Amino acid sequence: MLRILLVSFLLFTSINSNHSADNLIDYYKETDFKTIEEAIKDFEQQKQLSLVPPNYIPFKVSHSFGRYIEKGTYKGQLHLEYIDQPSNNVISIFVSDASQEFAPTKDGSEEIINNKILTKYNVVQNEEANISNLSFKLNDKAFLIQFITNKTNEPIEKEKMFKIFESIIDNN
Repeated sequence: MLRILLVSFLLFTSINSNHSADNLIDYYKETDFKTIEEAIKDFEQQKQLSLVPPNYIPFKVSHSFGRYIEKGTYKGQLHLEYIDQPSNNVISIFVSDASQEFAPTKDGSEEIINNKILTKYNVVQNEEANISNLSFKLNDKAFLIQFITNKTNEPIEKEKMFKIFESIIDNN
């Protein structure tokens, strides 16, 4: 539900002015987000797992936020957000220990990368957004990468999603 609220907030709010940028920052802070670095530190301390964030994001990041979720349905997950404010594009990365599996992607494709990593990929299109999903497990962690864009924009190319994936596996 929270994921839907975040998507709705970003897609229905014009975030092109400085005033709106302040609103965006306030919104994330009110929903317990902090810096990517602080969130990763919380995750590493709670889960005893190390994590290096991706070094490839396919757009210019205007804002980034992160949080370690300590309660509710998504308890134990790390949630990172990279935002391109002018285009309203968002990359969300969810990380958990490998015992917490992300919901399988429906109507998607499966590929084995480097002869060992099973990935699942799909694109969901609804009235508000195009959401590309890529999930995989690496060592002792499970990952879900989502690229969210306005319905009026094209979904991200699959190759760019896999470049994000590669930048994660190269460092972890």
